[in-house]
Amino acid sequence: MGSAVVERFLERNRAQAAVLMAPVPPSGILGATMKIALTEPAFFDRQGRASRGEYTPEALRTIRDVYYSRETGTDDLIRFGRFFQSESRRAILDLTLLAMRVRLPRAALPVLVVGGEADALFPPAGLPFTAARWQAEVAVIPRAGHTLMLDAHWQIAAQRIATWIERAVQRAAAPGSSTD
Repeated sequence: MGSAVVERFLERNRAQAAVLMAPVPPSGILGATMKIALTEPAFFDRQGRASRGEYTPEALRTIRDVYYSRETGTDDLIRFGRFFQSESRRAILDLTLLAMRVRLPRAALPVLVVGGEADALFPPAGLPFTAARWQAEVAVIPRAGHTLMLDAHWQIAAQRIATWIERAVQRAAAPGSSTD
C-alpha cells in the first residue's frame, strides 16, 4: 500500500524522483484478492492467525508463498510477523476501487517501478502498467517476493534502487538537464 500512498502524494505535491516498490496495479487489488482467494483459500484465516502470533507451519508456509521468496527463512517470517496487522477497511476499499479513480495529471519526474520476480500478489507482468502511468523505468528483482524490503533478496533490491538513484542524480546534474 505504500506505493499507492506515494502516488497520491505525487498527484498533489512535487518531488525530485520516486521509487514505487511492489505497487498496486492501476486496476486495483480486486484481481489480486480474487487470485489469492482461489489459489490460497486458507490465506486470509492464516494471515489473521499469524498477525496474532499464531505461527503454525501452515500459516508460515502460506505467508511465505504470498509475501516472500522461498529463500526467506522461518525465523525471519516469525520476526517479521509483528509488522503485520489488520488492514484499514477504508484503505482496502480505496485500493479495490483504484481503477475507478479519476486520473489527475502526473508531474514529469524520474520514477523507478520495482517488483519481485516471485511476487504472488502483484506479479511482474503488471509492473509495466504502473510504469506507463509515470513513464517510468521498471526493475524486476530476481527470485524476490512481494515484501521487497524484508525478503531474503532485500539487498539486491536495495542495490538496484541505490544504483538508479545515483544515475538519476547524475542525469539531473548533467549540463543541459531541466534543472539548469
